[in-house]
Amino acid sequence: VVLKRLEDAERDGDNILGVIGGIGLSNDGRGKFLLVPNPKGQKLAFERAYDKNSISPENTSYLECHATGTPLGDVTELNSISNYFTSEKNTPLLGSVKSNMGHLLTAAGMTGLLKVLMSMQKNMIPPSINLDKAVKTDNGLMGKEHMILETTPWNDTHKQAAINSFGFGGTNAHMVVKNYQQNQSKQ
Repeated sequence: VVLKRLEDAERDGDNILGVIGGIGLSNDGRGKFLLVPNPKGQKLAFERAYDKNSISPENTSYLECHATGTPLGDVTELNSISNYFTSEKNTPLLGSVKSNMGHLLTAAGMTGLLKVLMSMQKNMIPPSINLDKAVKTDNGLMGKEHMILETTPWNDTHKQAAINSFGFGGTNAHMVVKNYQQNQSKQ
């Protein structure tokens, strides 16, 4: 992956696979324990990615979850997503590359980005696998029905996805990625 200013990539004739629309970072500080996630910090990362970049979360049709496979971590992430993204207009589909590859520790966010870019390019989102007992939100608004469990067409002309990467000690990152549209930098 090469990061480059969009104007420079267009000028140089690069093959542009996606455009970063916004990044939100937060650290929810010391929680109860090192590995206990905090929904307030996750929400703050979402807000910073969307609000500070004038991007609508309602346009996010797919969210690549951090999804470590731990009951506490997955329920906390799903609750945070539900509380921030669920609306009458849109609730994003959910997936995680970790079910296909395992947790790649410090490279986990990169594999999520690669999955999103390839999904945009191929107009198909691959399924999360080995999901026997899906978690659901405390409010009952999100659960297995929002998780991609079979290959799913993604034919939207304007695709917007997001990637969660949450780490030890309350480090939270949320990145919004859009598919590239010709002459996007001039819009």
